[in-house]
Amino acid sequence: MQERWRHQLPEAVTALRWRPAGTDRHSGADEELLAAGADGWIRTHAGADGAERLAWQAHDGGVTNLCLRPRPKQPANDLPAVLASAGEDGRVALWDTRGGLVATLAEESSWVEHLTWTGDGRLLAAAAGRSIHLWRGEESLGVWYDANRSVLALAWAPDGKRLATAANKGLHLWQVGGDAPVQLLQFPGAPVVLGWRPDGKALAVGTQDGFLQVWRQASRSQGSKGTGRKGGSSQLTMRGYPAKVSCLDWHPTRSRVATAGGQDLVLWDIPAAGEGKPTPLRLHHTAVTALAYAPDGALLASADRDGRVCIWSDTGAPLQSLSLDAEVACAVWNAEASAIAFGCTDGSIMVLDIEPGAGSGQHSQSKRSQPS
Repeated sequence: MQERWRHQLPEAVTALRWRPAGTDRHSGADEELLAAGADGWIRTHAGADGAERLAWQAHDGGVTNLCLRPRPKQPANDLPAVLASAGEDGRVALWDTRGGLVATLAEESSWVEHLTWTGDGRLLAAAAGRSIHLWRGEESLGVWYDANRSVLALAWAPDGKRLATAANKGLHLWQVGGDAPVQLLQFPGAPVVLGWRPDGKALAVGTQDGFLQVWRQASRSQGSKGTGRKGGSSQLTMRGYPAKVSCLDWHPTRSRVATAGGQDLVLWDIPAAGEGKPTPLRLHHTAVTALAYAPDGALLASADRDGRVCIWSDTGAPLQSLSLDAEVACAVWNAEASAIAFGCTDGSIMVLDIEPGAGSGQHSQSKRSQPS
């Protein structure tokens, strides 16, 4: 594992996304890294040196979220390559691959902090305050409004038909084409982060008061204790975090969720029934601020408030650590799991190349990385 390139943006990095090579005829042969900043600009970087290719001002105020439309190859996908962005100016916008404005979808009076596509790229959801907007392409499918709760996190189910939203003291499930949501979980405190297990049969919610809550759908044959009927559900509560659970990511192929609420990572194996089994990982000395599984699940990356970056095997063995110069705000793998990018609050971006088979290597300690 070695550093590919590092650049400095004018202000804090707020979001990073990889655009695969050959997305369309404009993007060229190289994959591109899209970076959003607190200055409202979006920039694209490519090549061995991460040269800046495009830059445009997307929002007045910071960019709060950046989502590249998924374009799965199977079934055949005729959707154009589109980038969605949300900002502190209350706008949700669609952009083409050259940074041209395709459409302004929404103009809210408050920040739009939450933005997500379905896995097939057909539907887009955004949340601002108590409003949830839905679009199919540029067509509005309406707005859901919750008079009692502000949306603090949201995530599409893998089937693209259900949208989970986390609000103060609860988790709710909305059905596309429906109106009133179904409440799945009740818990004390406010949610911070939310994620679906890849099979769509479990949801994990990290809360402000240091709990991990898991909703788990019971199998038809098994039923669920406490529901009194088959096909019910159960709720697990994991305690002991010293701080808010602000990071979580499900393993792409196992029923395991990586979490952080303080300086330790905790891997939870969630069985079909019964309690979860924790595995703590300890290398960080300050609060973990970002974590992400590689697309194949072979590696896990984490980073903290002091800028320390750690790469772990899927079993939790430490493989490499290095130090950046500022708090890491986000981390994102490319589609081939051959590189990972980290964005920092001082505006720096670092891309790390991952060698094939790195998941079976030995731990190494790298020196502090210096900006170029």
